[in-house]
Amino acid sequence: MFEAGIAPAVIPEGCTGLGDLAPMAQCVMVVAGLPEAKAFFRGKLMPAREACRKAGLPEEFTLQCKEALMQISGGTMGQAIAVTAHARCLQILGSLRDRIPKGKRENAKYQAWQETLAFIGAVLEQENNVDSDNPLLFETENDSFEAVMGCNSSNTQVGYAMDLLNILVAEMAAEAEPCTPARRQTYLHTQLKFLTMQVSADSIPTKGGQEDHVEFSYTAALKALKGTELLEKLLSA
Repeated sequence: MFEAGIAPAVIPEGCTGLGDLAPMAQCVMVVAGLPEAKAFFRGKLMPAREACRKAGLPEEFTLQCKEALMQISGGTMGQAIAVTAHARCLQILGSLRDRIPKGKRENAKYQAWQETLAFIGAVLEQENNVDSDNPLLFETENDSFEAVMGCNSSNTQVGYAMDLLNILVAEMAAEAEPCTPARRQTYLHTQLKFLTMQVSADSIPTKGGQEDHVEFSYTAALKALKGTELLEKLLSA
């Protein structure tokens, strides 16, 4: 589907934040070809079945045992958004370096930006290499499997890192302010300051208290991506 240019239409908000259950479920609906699913194909929004048909793919895909849960379990979408935000911030740092006078490029602030981005990158890289399916199945003797609960699927540390990224973005914007028109500069920087308000610690219990810690790592990642987009606009003004 990816190679054919089909992109699931996902409503980004409305999930409590534990993993990415709601947005990832919308992706699975496209894969399965459910009637309610929608997707983008060649720049147009349409029913997922129609998109698959136009791309020469089967309109439906029958999910087998555990395949639906496997595709909605974990924090895959929030992780992808977080990695995108971090990569764009690295690009912005490179462009900002060219704007900083040569004698100030190695000052304490610029070094702090580099070190903070490196720390965030290390958090994301660790999360890139964990298994977020739950339960995990391990093959045993006699062609059977043992189910083990306990994977890391909440992305808690990524939420912390994304909240930190927005603080960094706001600081980078302050450095870029003299390069932009005053009205646009004030408007965009004000928005960036609002985005520095943390969300990852705004935990709420769900399922009648069964889930006692529901961090907002997915929301924090969306917020971080929004911050990098605003900073790009600020720099291009």
